[in-house]
Amino acid sequence: MKFLLVILFTFVLSNCAFGQLQPYMLSAQIDSLLRVDTTGWKHQTAAVNYSMIGAYMQSLQARDREFPNARGAEPTHEQHMQFSQFTPVDASLIPTGELRPLDGSPLDFRHAEKIGARINENDEQLKLGKGYDHNYVLNKPAGELGLAARVYEETSGRLMEVYTTEPGMQFYTGNFLDGTITGKGGWTYQQRNGFCMEPQRFPDSPNHPSFPSCVLKAGQTQHSTIMYKFSVR
Repeated sequence: MKFLLVILFTFVLSNCAFGQLQPYMLSAQIDSLLRVDTTGWKHQTAAVNYSMIGAYMQSLQARDREFPNARGAEPTHEQHMQFSQFTPVDASLIPTGELRPLDGSPLDFRHAEKIGARINENDEQLKLGKGYDHNYVLNKPAGELGLAARVYEETSGRLMEVYTTEPGMQFYTGNFLDGTITGKGGWTYQQRNGFCMEPQRFPDSPNHPSFPSCVLKAGQTQHSTIMYKFSVR
């Protein structure tokens, strides 16, 4: 069975320097597929960055352990959809502006690997984020919908694929969860009990001219698509 949910949001920011943000539409289609389409336009030029932030726990056994069975973000090598770079961060977890190759780094998931296999390695970037909390650079034409990553959970056979039109994706491993949040069934979320894959424009883009622009000029329209596809293999 297929369900279609369409929500219309209206934001009016009349008392700020950015002027007014006109309505945009978010649609979610659920049929082993979550698709979010966002369209926005403005009367005045402003920085706009759409994303979809959801935390995932592929295995029920992950409740008390760090990613026991979940295979890491698995970018494909097909059709220019592999990650070859990421944006390193400073001590405040803000990108420095560098586009750094993934070669030889524990942040490299171009080959399927357990998420937690190298998360505690002696790596400066992993220490700064207390794990993975980094923006990955997608190798595909701007605005083209393409596969960004796969995550596979061995025990259940669950497979999640992430597609997006955005140029980057933040991979976050719940490093700052501390047991203060209680979820479904009374579970308390401990550090690294889940992970997020957040397609986006690069963080801090307005301050780094080498990053893809997130500026939406007055009178222009900006569209974004993010899809999460679920299956079993």
